[in-house]
Amino acid sequence: MIDHTEVLVLPDGREVLCPSRDEAASLWAEVREDRSFSWAMSALGEAPVVIDVGAHVGISSLYLADRFPRAHVIACEPALRTFRCLVDNLAKHLPGAVALKRALGAREEMRRLAVHPLMTAHSTLYSDDIDERGNLDCLLRNLEVEPSSRDDIRGLWSIREYEEVSVSTLESVLGGFDLKVVDLVKIDVERGEMSVLDGISDKAWSAIKCLLVDVHDIHGRVEEVARRLSDRGYGIDISQARAFVGSSVYSVFASLP
Repeated sequence: MIDHTEVLVLPDGREVLCPSRDEAASLWAEVREDRSFSWAMSALGEAPVVIDVGAHVGISSLYLADRFPRAHVIACEPALRTFRCLVDNLAKHLPGAVALKRALGAREEMRRLAVHPLMTAHSTLYSDDIDERGNLDCLLRNLEVEPSSRDDIRGLWSIREYEEVSVSTLESVLGGFDLKVVDLVKIDVERGEMSVLDGISDKAWSAIKCLLVDVHDIHGRVEEVARRLSDRGYGIDISQARAFVGSSVYSVFASLP
């Protein structure tokens, strides 16, 4: 198992432990430029309760902490190496946060996680090489990566390891922390988003005020997610980050009136 870590220094001087400095810097830039993330932030109060599903090393949570230092964050991440980084980063920069080593899905079970150790943000329970290759090609093109470097990056992505991980439901997280209100659920789970939504009961739905879901638009999935959330009374905004134009990756922001 590859177990290398690096440190990214953010513009404000905070140090972020991560498997790859370049990858973490790219994720930080993505969050800062994400219009849907700005929408989500504008809907929150001073001390929001946030569940970060697919937290990776905590980039989204740390960005949130800039604006909401009193936020109560529960961050879920199943992969061992990124989870260790997440624990370290939350302890240093958001000490009230809780890190849970688990994936979220439709039911309690054990699953095999495909880990991309040199491009850890691509790790997933739901591998789809056709979708992933297409998305990676769009990303490299949109970011204007030199053509001579693209094959090297594809080679990094192709390296995989596997871990057996625990899968819980979002409902179990709400119940475990006795949460009556959740201001934001952020979901970024590489094609596992439908399963996470399937793990929310009617009772649990009543607690959730906003969701920000990264959706891979396979077989009309963006439309399906939007319909599900709209049927539950949420207003819907759909966007696509500049870096992902032409790919299957969209952001769906849903908020109650």
